[in-house]
Amino acid sequence: MRSSIKDISTGILLIGFSVFMYLIANSFGRSQTETLYGPDFFPKLVLILLIAFSIVLCIKGFLSLKGESTKWEIDRKLIFQILLYIILLVIYINLFFIIGFVYSTIVFLLIGQYLFGLRKWIRLILVAIIVPSVLYYLFTNLFNIPLP
Repeated sequence: MRSSIKDISTGILLIGFSVFMYLIANSFGRSQTETLYGPDFFPKLVLILLIAFSIVLCIKGFLSLKGESTKWEIDRKLIFQILLYIILLVIYINLFFIIGFVYSTIVFLLIGQYLFGLRKWIRLILVAIIVPSVLYYLFTNLFNIPLP
């Protein structure tokens, strides 16, 4: 039952977040030629997919709740981890503009992975170094989008 409640609450939060971000994506400027695929196309596509999968997650949670007794429990450790992760995101955003994408993402991934239970240091360090390096290469060299 605990996982079904997590599925429902996560689905609802993701739907709310997606709708909010979709409204923000509406404010992205269109080009002068009014092409079909403007700067808002990809974010909206991702958000629509996120809404669809969040609805599926909610339905899955409701179906697994069916026939079970409902007892709502609050996991204080999980709430604390989520709050720490939100603080980590705020710090990451600020570090992003101070020390750049690669270094701030390495710090973010190291702390974030450790916060959510990854304790294998070799994997933790490899992921934290390889992911931002590959993303930096993709954006700067293949997409010609400079990152700080």
